[in-house]
Amino acid sequence: MVRTPQTKTRSRGAKTPAQKKAVVQGKSTLANKQAQKKTTKDTGGKTIVSAKARKSIAPSGSGVKKPHRFRPGTVALREIRKYQKHVNLLIPKLSFSRLVRCEIMEINPKGDTRFTTGALGALHEAMEAYVVSRFDDANLLAIHCKRVTIMPKDVKLAVHVHNDLKCADGEYDKELKSNGIF
Repeated sequence: MVRTPQTKTRSRGAKTPAQKKAVVQGKSTLANKQAQKKTTKDTGGKTIVSAKARKSIAPSGSGVKKPHRFRPGTVALREIRKYQKHVNLLIPKLSFSRLVRCEIMEINPKGDTRFTTGALGALHEAMEAYVVSRFDDANLLAIHCKRVTIMPKDVKLAVHVHNDLKCADGEYDKELKSNGIF
């Protein structure tokens, strides 16, 4: 059997110590300079390099760091904790007062209705408490269906159940007690 001499495999990085030093310091080699000339535009003193060219110009193994990304759900949990800690209202006051005035104008077109800031504040608090309560109910319904995401049908059912259990005259209450529900 004849022995053949083994050849060295070519490395893809810099070959000489001077070239390795240039790569570490961020200096471009001849190939990078040629790629840069092909993909840059000169616009009045500023050089614009395309994103594709930046990838080809960057020396391999230069240690360019990717931007940090959190795992899915981490930021959502952080936002939940943030909003649970603060006690401010979620809907801006000016937008809410504009909405209330618009709805009142539909009921009373004369436009002679006025609100004190305390009345608008109380209405705002009550409305946000109602919305949060309905979303809590909708979340429970989604969990019951073995889902994590709230869907419009969950919110509709939560509102429907809440309206059915509300008793204006107590008739529903008597009916539910007689059927053994309560």
